[in-house]
Amino acid sequence: MIQDLGYFSEFKSPIFEASCKDHIDTVINHSTPYYGPLMYWIVRSCDANFAVEIGVCKAYSSYFIAAGVKDNMVRHGCAGQYYGVDISGELPTLEAKLREKDLPVTMLQMDSWDMTHATFGNNPIGFAFVDGWHSEQHILKEVDLLYPMLKNGGHGYLAIHDTYGWVCKPMQKIMNNPKYKWEYIRFFNNYGFTLLRKMEDYHEDPDAIWPQGPEPDIRNEDGTPKVEIPGYPFPKLDNKTWENEAKE
Repeated sequence: MIQDLGYFSEFKSPIFEASCKDHIDTVINHSTPYYGPLMYWIVRSCDANFAVEIGVCKAYSSYFIAAGVKDNMVRHGCAGQYYGVDISGELPTLEAKLREKDLPVTMLQMDSWDMTHATFGNNPIGFAFVDGWHSEQHILKEVDLLYPMLKNGGHGYLAIHDTYGWVCKPMQKIMNNPKYKWEYIRFFNNYGFTLLRKMEDYHEDPDAIWPQGPEPDIRNEDGTPKVEIPGYPFPKLDNKTWENEAKE
């Protein structure tokens, strides 16, 4: 369980605190404090039932990723597994602790340089997180190995940490290499975090995805409503009024 150590008592954040209460670690990882819980929701949102993490450390992010995989398995009644890759001798202990939480975890003590798709049972990977050795040679090799393992059609996601830190320069090559097809978003804080979505074999077809189309327009060209909107026109609040109401 994550110990408070004054953090939650000083900075009230009940949702963050609740997400940490069952964790196997005792402290919040200082470099990925919010990215751990974020990855739980990414895994849930993309329905990933097979996930890979390179660079496990104390299993701070492992817990959240594996929990997302488990909850997807329960939700959809499907098979799944989290795979953690690291050279650390602590992996057996971490694996045992995570399995005590009934999480579907396999820890692999190995060099990521040597991993193949067979390492992960040839399963289609819905989510992968890279936070291992941050040399350019290593990170480029890891992405090159993981890319074909990720699901196609916009269903495979790759997250990389330290992309405004040690991985800043190689990240440019990963984003701009024409052999990869990505869309991505980047976060500045805590050394940087980048989420890439594999777009190979993705086809944009709004009519097939949502044949009923958007909701009907309710305003005329001059902006006036076509239909009655209760309370319209709404009173305008100046900043002073807003501040007074906020204080109340």
